[in-house]
Amino acid sequence: MKPTVMAVKLGHLVVVGACSVISFLVIGASEPLAGWPSWNEVLMIGTGFVSPALALLLALLLTRFTWLTVTAIVLTCLGPTLFFAAQVYHERNCPEELLGSVQVGAQTVEFYVDFGSDTAVLGFSVKDGTGRSRYCPFEGSSYRGLPPMTLDVFVSDPDEMWVVESGAGLALAYYRIGSCRYMTRYGLHTPIDRPMPDGLGGGSGEFPDMDTGRVRKALTITYPD
Repeated sequence: MKPTVMAVKLGHLVVVGACSVISFLVIGASEPLAGWPSWNEVLMIGTGFVSPALALLLALLLTRFTWLTVTAIVLTCLGPTLFFAAQVYHERNCPEELLGSVQVGAQTVEFYVDFGSDTAVLGFSVKDGTGRSRYCPFEGSSYRGLPPMTLDVFVSDPDEMWVVESGAGLALAYYRIGSCRYMTRYGLHTPIDRPMPDGLGGGSGEFPDMDTGRVRKALTITYPD
């Protein structure tokens, strides 16, 4: 093998090695899987091993070192893993279904349903001071679905909100705009940065009294619609 060809192949191998490290760092940056992994998580991990192998084969076959060959190796090694990593990020950080929204003072509160591999949650989201969404799950199940329900959302000017199960009158959630905590029937919780929590638990909570003379029903949510 000519020295120039050897140098080209060594250069390609360096590119493969660097991309492989980046690929494994992307996978390692993902949080530990909870329950059965989703297809996107399986594909992200799978391509993290298969893609570098294909890129290695490509690096050994190519005999010229150009921007085109380097780009081909980088895309082969990193492209699929980064694509599925983006899908995993989206499914973990964006609610699967929006159910409606209400205006509480100057804040828009959005209600959502989100699903894990073997879990489901119902919650609402608010914006923090930086404009990021903060999520407040208040009901969940240990299977990938929720029972049919109808909820009434009551608001009281300027900044309070109650979520009540329609008919039964059972309070499920309470939030005051600007507060760093929200209340569910499982106790006080802190809003989180993604729709699906690690778990819903804690003790029972006592909701603030809802003065029927001061509140108004702002939204009725029926799930499934």
